[in-house]
Amino acid sequence: MFFHQHLHPAAAFFQAGVGLAEDGEAGFDLAVAGGNDHNAIMQMQIDYPDSLPDLLQTSRPAFEAEARMAMAVKLFELKRLSSGLAARLAGVPRVEFLLNLHRYGVPVIAHDDVELASDLAHA
Repeated sequence: MFFHQHLHPAAAFFQAGVGLAEDGEAGFDLAVAGGNDHNAIMQMQIDYPDSLPDLLQTSRPAFEAEARMAMAVKLFELKRLSSGLAARLAGVPRVEFLLNLHRYGVPVIAHDDVELASDLAHA
């Protein structure tokens, strides 16, 4: 695994990398981009077999975009990320992210019983 920092914030972006490690092991690499502030953008490289996009009948860029979206949706569903941060992670506008949640079976607004009762009591 490697960890490094890019010097120019304008070049910073999240990118799911490609490739299978030489030893055949799956893994990921992280890199920080954009400086030392709290808005620094991280990079994560995810290793996967080069045949995976073909098996899924999609292109490599489409597979990587779908993987980014799936990760962002799951983190949003688990309430680990706001919709804005999840959209940023997915690399799409927030409205587009919200409009695509149904494709993953995730509601835009998900209240548990306690939150729903509280909302109804304060309505």
